[in-house]
Amino acid sequence: MTKYKVIFGYYSELVEVDEPTTDYGAILDIAIDQLERDGCMGVFVTDDDIERDGITDDAYITGGNHGLNLYHGGNFMIERVDE
Repeated sequence: MTKYKVIFGYYSELVEVDEPTTDYGAILDIAIDQLERDGCMGVFVTDDDIERDGITDDAYITGGNHGLNLYHGGNFMIERVDE
């Protein structure tokens, strides 16, 4: 198993995949799905939030099975975790 840390805002989510990959979109999708499954809905913004609050495209990223908007406020990174 290979682990990646998805860092967004002041938070992070650990993702495990079978093989090392450079498909960061897939890693992001897994992280968003994990957050949703675990009930961590406070890290997401709705389309209404984006429009009402004027959130710019560089402050969130969309992914996961349900197309959720993960808010990162400009602090976003995916890094491989070596053990």
